[in-house]
Amino acid sequence: MVEALLLVGYLGLPIMLFLVTRSVTVTAIWLTFTISLTGVGLQALSHYGGIHWSLAQLQAMLLLVLVVMTLLGWWVHGRQNQQRPGSSRTTPRASWRRRLLLTWGPMLVLVLFLIVMRLLAPGGPHLLTGVGYLMEHPVAEDNAKWLNIGSQMASGQEVIVNGYVGGPLALVMVAVVTGASLLSILLVGGVNEVAVAVASVTGSQFALIVMSPLTLAPFVETRLRLRGVGTRQIPLSAIWLALVVLAAANAALTWYGHLSLQFTWLIIVLWAATFLVHPSMRRARLLTTLSVVTVAAVWLPLNVFCLGLLFACLIWAIRRTVLLRRAGQRIDWPALALVIATGAACWDAIVSSTLFSLGLFQCCDDVTASPAGVINTIGGAAVRGAAAVAQVPAAFGLPSLALPRSLDLEIFSQPGGTESITPVLAVLVALSFIGAAALIGRNRGSRTLPGLLLALLPLLTLTSYAMIIATLDVLLTGQPLHYGSLKLSFAVAITILVTCLPLALMHVATRPLRWLTVGILVFVLMTEGLLARAGVAVSPERWPATVGEEKLPYWAPAEVRPVAEQPLSQSPLACVFLPRGAEKPSALPNGQLAYACTRTLVGLSGTEIQAGRVVDWLRTDWLTNSTLWNEYYGDLILTDESARRRPVILLDGENQVIGLDTLDGLLNRYPPVSSPTTN
Repeated sequence: MVEALLLVGYLGLPIMLFLVTRSVTVTAIWLTFTISLTGVGLQALSHYGGIHWSLAQLQAMLLLVLVVMTLLGWWVHGRQNQQRPGSSRTTPRASWRRRLLLTWGPMLVLVLFLIVMRLLAPGGPHLLTGVGYLMEHPVAEDNAKWLNIGSQMASGQEVIVNGYVGGPLALVMVAVVTGASLLSILLVGGVNEVAVAVASVTGSQFALIVMSPLTLAPFVETRLRLRGVGTRQIPLSAIWLALVVLAAANAALTWYGHLSLQFTWLIIVLWAATFLVHPSMRRARLLTTLSVVTVAAVWLPLNVFCLGLLFACLIWAIRRTVLLRRAGQRIDWPALALVIATGAACWDAIVSSTLFSLGLFQCCDDVTASPAGVINTIGGAAVRGAAAVAQVPAAFGLPSLALPRSLDLEIFSQPGGTESITPVLAVLVALSFIGAAALIGRNRGSRTLPGLLLALLPLLTLTSYAMIIATLDVLLTGQPLHYGSLKLSFAVAITILVTCLPLALMHVATRPLRWLTVGILVFVLMTEGLLARAGVAVSPERWPATVGEEKLPYWAPAEVRPVAEQPLSQSPLACVFLPRGAEKPSALPNGQLAYACTRTLVGLSGTEIQAGRVVDWLRTDWLTNSTLWNEYYGDLILTDESARRRPVILLDGENQVIGLDTLDGLLNRYPPVSSPTTN
């Protein structure tokens, strides 16, 4: 089976890279950089060349990238290790036992833990089910956009990788879709499209949790040379605590569907850890910095930050090239080439998303309907039209700009649910940072002020950026912190805690006292709520069954069935309320349920563009507490024909399924009347 061979390659090639380089750090950094650069490269080709990719092409591209990564890793690190077996310049060193206990072992434990949680689901739902899991996360609206691309992959459509769905994370989803397809073949004898589409999101969420230990690889393999103490490794207990915090925070994010942040987190944690301990791997800091630059294509709040990083890398590369040439030394062409390649691949994603955040995109002719309202597809990024009072003509191929009508910028006005920093968490973050800075100041190479600032550069710049965004949020809106600022601040706080806590705990001299400290901190994190929220997010209760129940749940017609063929083309489009005696369909009486269900189903069916008007109607019904079928009838009848033929789940006043009908059927049965009914 092709899926089995591909999956062997996806899992085996990183393992082969580890075996030839004998370093988890090298493996993690090369894997992160190659996936990230390839992803933004595919995104740039999609924008500039109008190229859309099939799943088979993306699978082949991912396999090719991993092969090239393994060969490059062997050439740069493995071959040099064989030539200089006593050297530690190119590859960090650590015992196999330490790597097993701190990297591969924790990853295996996380895999087993998540599998057990799934198997313990009440009612014993089929292993391929997952629609109910998504419905049990009503505030996780971002799941829908990733479901949309997952459905494109599962159903064999062209995969549109643009600024709305970042290329690097899309490549990760390709590997997950391949594994889900293989699982479907083994369990039901064929590729169940609905099951694969659902697993593209749920599987990616859990895969990113499992990969958390890789981000702390520099802590595992690097020895610190401390003044007055000598060479020391970071204690196992300290790294384990950091792994628990990072995995728990990642799990907690699944409640809100923040798949983008989960992916971004792994990269910025690896970046910060690499700068803090400076592993002996050549170009480690450059590669991780360039990897962070690429996340602007995945997570919007860091676009301006990544733009600054890109310019800093370009200035550094040019200055270094000039200095090396003046000194008559060999120019580091590979480093210069990496910076230029990353800049070229990321440029469109960074610039378009930055202008969107600043509210400078002008509403133009290329307009399509989407679940978020009217969206302009400009510069490769999907952006909401910003009202403007003056246009600036486009030049040199740049998008048209407009002056924002108010200072309430897009980055501050977006709604959503998110984790936030609690007072207890803030204290732990501050103490961890102080402790880590004090220890790094004693490390050789970081004893001077410039050396210390360089080691802390990722954390200092991230913190400064988060503070600037929060300050602008308050000053420009005149209100407390909004969703975007809270989410960014939490991401930075966890990054600091995860990377600084292991170093801060090295101040605790004896092993028993260190273990006692770790136990106390785990207790504090449990009572603070982070670990508890993570447990709720991965609880077996999040996997409800649709069989054996006296009353079927409202999503039952859309749930995965244990059959080989369940095409996405027949997947339901929406949930609407139409109890006995109702004059017209509506999102009421439970507007949030109807909207969240429909938003998820539209993503699952891969019809975000075609069925955007349906989601707009139900969201407006919910937010205005009104039945606006008459007002939206004209828009709904213009919905794409393929979407109008899809089933719609009909609910009664108690959220129970009473039947199915197509959108066309509802439009024909309930024509508009002159006087709208308001509830």
